[in-house]
Amino acid sequence: MDNLGKWIIGGVMGVLALLGLYLASHAVDQVFYWFGLGLTLFALLFAFGLMKRAFDEADAKRAEDLEHRAD
Repeated sequence: MDNLGKWIIGGVMGVLALLGLYLASHAVDQVFYWFGLGLTLFALLFAFGLMKRAFDEADAKRAEDLEHRAD
C-alpha cells in the first residue's frame, strides 16, 4: 500500500474512533455503549497497527541499507 493510502486509512480509523466515542457518550442502553467503546478500541488498535507496520518497514529498509554498505 502506498503512503497516501496509509494516511487515508489512518484518517478513517480516527473518524471511526471519534464516532465510537460519540456513540458511547450518547448511548441510551448498554448495547450502544459497549458497541461504541468496542468501535473506538478497534479503530485505535488498527491505527497503532498501521504505525507499527510503518516503523517495521522503515527499520527493515534501514537494515538493508546498512547491510549493503557493509559489503
